[in-house]
Amino acid sequence: MSKIQEIQTLKQWEEIYMKSAERKAIILKYNEHCVICQRAYSEFEKFFSQYDKENVDVYIIDVVRSKPVSKQVANDLEVTHQSPQLIIMKDFDSVWCDNHQSIELKNIQAGSRKIS
Repeated sequence: MSKIQEIQTLKQWEEIYMKSAERKAIILKYNEHCVICQRAYSEFEKFFSQYDKENVDVYIIDVVRSKPVSKQVANDLEVTHQSPQLIIMKDFDSVWCDNHQSIELKNIQAGSRKIS
C-alpha cells in the first residue's frame, strides 16, 4: 500500500479488522478542526513518509464524520475512545496505542517496532 486511506464505514472497518490476521495496520483517529489533532496528523505524516509500507496498511478515521466507526474500532480493539489516537494493530489486537500530545514521531517509530 502506498497511501493513507480513510475508513468511513463500518463495513470498511470490518474488512480491515478481519484482514489484520494477515496485514498489520496503523490507524490515526483525529478531528481536523482540533489543534492537537493537527499536530498529531503532522507527526503521523512525517512517520508515513519514511516508513516501509510494504507490509502494513495505513489508515485515518475522522472521529467527527465517522464517529460510529471510531467507536467500533475502540470497542473491537479494547482501547479507550480518544482523539487524536494512534493505534498499531495486528492479529485482531492493538499492540500499541498512544493519545494526544504523546503522538510524535519518535513514539510512533518506537510503537512501529512492535510489528516489524
